[in-house]
Amino acid sequence: MADTTPDNIAFFHRVTACALIQLYRSFPVPTDLDAGAIGADLVDDRIEDDLQFHYTYEMPKHAISFLVAESLIIYDPDQYFFGGPEFPAARLTLKGLKLLQAGIQAGGNQAAGKTYSAHLEHALDHSDVERLCILVDELLSMTGES
Repeated sequence: MADTTPDNIAFFHRVTACALIQLYRSFPVPTDLDAGAIGADLVDDRIEDDLQFHYTYEMPKHAISFLVAESLIIYDPDQYFFGGPEFPAARLTLKGLKLLQAGIQAGGNQAAGKTYSAHLEHALDHSDVERLCILVDELLSMTGES
């Protein structure tokens, strides 16, 4: 099956997964989320030169802002300083933690019972963008249910 997800949406999914997993690994201790560093880790040579800045800095910042607006993560804007991470002292909310700890009930024997966090980590480690898109879409669709 060919992946028809637009590049911007696929990149949003990758940023979302990276940010959520970074915060899950440090939970409950707040950690600084540096959108530019996340973007730099994810940008590859398939991105056109004139879009490098947009994908490295702008898109990650707006993706993480979306997660804040959806109440999946919080951060302390009072700890921001010029040149520092855009999202200081960030951590998962209870809503974000519960979503990542939710078990996947469908998808065959391999998927059933494992948490979304485990699946996200696996998909990130294996650069499985198609799987990341599916997982993040499922997580975000569950935000309306919580």
